[in-house]
Amino acid sequence: MLVYVYAALWAVIAIYLFAVAIRVNKILFLGAGLFTFMAVWWLVNELINVNLFDGMYGIIFRVVMGIVLALFIIFYVISKKKGSGN
Repeated sequence: MLVYVYAALWAVIAIYLFAVAIRVNKILFLGAGLFTFMAVWWLVNELINVNLFDGMYGIIFRVVMGIVLALFIIFYVISKKKGSGN
């Protein structure tokens, strides 16, 4: 039951970030996409009989999370450097 709460939590955060990204900063779309991915992954993990956090699926999850977080950091640093130069 708690897994559904996690999936709903990630989905609510994703919706909030999509709404904020339109008004504040476009970089938040990347974060919203990450939380959408997490919500879907947690929900699918609960609905099917395969554990998506073990084995090859777990590696795929961790690699996607790492890549998106690294991109988020890179884009954030680039946007801060552009903002400080003005």
